[in-house]
Amino acid sequence: MKEKMTEFLHSISMLLYLASCIMPCLQTKTGKIYGLYCLLTGWTSFLYYDFWLFFIWCSNIIYIYVVVCLIRDKKIKILLPLTSLIFAISMPFYNIFNNDTVVYISEELIGYYLWCISYLILFVVCFLKRRYKCSNYANID
Repeated sequence: MKEKMTEFLHSISMLLYLASCIMPCLQTKTGKIYGLYCLLTGWTSFLYYDFWLFFIWCSNIIYIYVVVCLIRDKKIKILLPLTSLIFAISMPFYNIFNNDTVVYISEELIGYYLWCISYLILFVVCFLKRRYKCSNYANID
């Protein structure tokens, strides 16, 4: 039963992540920014020495890594999903890069909240798998 619950939550997390990619995530003075645009172009913040925004974007890589590890029943540290969650929720405190100008976020939209909830659910899944330590669960050393 516990294993099915964590698998269900894991699936919900991935569905919410995918849904956040097709929904508007951020409202700026120039318009709405969709999640897929943020996902595909977020790495460019590194080129402009915008390292905080780059770390926020890197939370996507951590998320995908944790998802793959959970699917393959590999050992993961609880710190990984926690770090990605912290990076994700730090977005409202920062501005984003859009159309070669720095534009402040005027509002977070539904896609952003779905993105954060998917990270939170993934953290809960990792926590539950650590707590229950069943044979198909990730062991945390």
